[in-house]
Amino acid sequence: MSHKHILLRHSKVYMVWTAMKQRCYNSKNKNFSQYGGRGIGVCERWKHDFFTFINDMGKRPDGYCLERIDNDKWYSPNNCRWATRYEQARNRRPNVFIEVDGLRMISKDWSDFLGMNYYTFHKKVRHRPSNEQTTIVKNLIERKN
Repeated sequence: MSHKHILLRHSKVYMVWTAMKQRCYNSKNKNFSQYGGRGIGVCERWKHDFFTFINDMGKRPDGYCLERIDNDKWYSPNNCRWATRYEQARNRRPNVFIEVDGLRMISKDWSDFLGMNYYTFHKKVRHRPSNEQTTIVKNLIERKN
C-alpha cells in the first residue's frame, strides 16, 4: 500500500467511499435493505478503485454528502454528485413530486411557493392520484394570483 493511500484512508472522502460500498454489499450494515437489499450497487469503475472514485467525484466539499441523482440507479459517475443535506432531503424516495406546467417540486416546495403551511398543503394532496394533485395545485396557484 502506498504512503498516499495510507494517508487517504483516513480522509472524509475515503470514508464516504467505504460507507457507500458497505450500504450496498454488507448485509449486516443497518442501511443495507435500502441499498444492496433492493438491488443498488456500485459501478465496476468505483467498486474496487478508490482513486478512480476520487478522480471522478473530486474532493468532497465541506458540508456535502454523496448523493445518487436517481435513487433507483447504482452509484456511478453519471448518477452521483456532492449535495447539501437540504438538497438530499429533496431527493428522497418517499418524497412525492407534483408537476404543474413543467414545474416539478415536492410538497414542501409547493407549500413554500404558495405561501401555505406545509401540513395544510400536504393534507390536501396526500393519497390522491397525480392528476388530482396537479389540479389541486393549479387551483391553489389561481387563487393565489
